[in-house]
Amino acid sequence: MKKALRFAAAGAAAITLGLGSAAWATSSASAASAATSIPKCTTASLATWVNIPESQGTAGSSFTPLEFTNISSHECYLWGYPGVSAVLESGNSERQLGDAAGRDAAYPAKIVNLPPHATAHAFLRYADVVTTDPGCKAKPATFLKIYPEAQRTATYAFFSLPSCTTTGNNWQYLQITTVQPGA
Repeated sequence: MKKALRFAAAGAAAITLGLGSAAWATSSASAASAATSIPKCTTASLATWVNIPESQGTAGSSFTPLEFTNISSHECYLWGYPGVSAVLESGNSERQLGDAAGRDAAYPAKIVNLPPHATAHAFLRYADVVTTDPGCKAKPATFLKIYPEAQRTATYAFFSLPSCTTTGNNWQYLQITTVQPGA
């Protein structure tokens, strides 16, 4: 039920914000001012969704924005890398598929302030496990399980791509960048 409510909130946020969400420009601030006047975004204050229409690909990989929309009534901030893993849901249980996403240092970490209804993003790199590593024993995931930086409660976003079921590979089929301003 929690997942259904989060998906409804994420869907409503995506429809409301649409491609125009970039107009809700977010800004960076110094760590000192954010820490003293603006609280960190909690999992409960965020709708998280995979922005498939904005995906771009290269040979064997795709790069998709993972969007974080502030659904609370107050400004909050995000910083650093979200924790991301692919999961398979079965009944009332879930199982992580493969290793959690590795960290891609393409962008430096910075504080991203999110006013109500504003959106920030991190890029999720997905390597096609079917063509790049047959030893992965691919299985379609149901969701991405996402932990905003320094949070212990996860949020979920729909994700149905083939995912590794093995762990400890020398490469990571999922990689995530730091959170950046805007959609």
